[in-house]
Amino acid sequence: MKSKNFLWDRELSLTEFRALKRSHKHIRVVTSIQRKVTELESGQLSNAEILRLAGDRTKFRKWQDAKKGLWSWSVADLDAIIIPKTGEPGPNKKLMERWYAVVQAARGAPTAAEPVQPATESVLERQYIDALARIASLEEALARSIRHGER
Repeated sequence: MKSKNFLWDRELSLTEFRALKRSHKHIRVVTSIQRKVTELESGQLSNAEILRLAGDRTKFRKWQDAKKGLWSWSVADLDAIIIPKTGEPGPNKKLMERWYAVVQAARGAPTAAEPVQPATESVLERQYIDALARIASLEEALARSIRHGER
């Protein structure tokens, strides 16, 4: 699975990692996500191992195995299905949806094609509250106009 032909595809110290070109850092993370998802989908790991190694995004991000070319990273937005700050799809959404499906199956939970993210829920909640406030203000305006019309 691991290739020794690339400077970035090996165990690196922090200094060596920082010296990499930005594009190589990106390729390293995307390649590692792909390899980790493939490893999880391979069927070679038990449900307990899947949950221990990659049961949540933080564990998935920190999971490292130099022999298999699985590297860790620290930028959380790279493994987000939906970026919480913007509500936009993450850069590796398709891969992370595959990760999500494997983890849900390991937990014994039904998998959803599009899991609802907390950021999406909070946006919808705000929209709902705004709509309720708008309805209340319209009802007040209607009541005022009726009162003024009756005089």
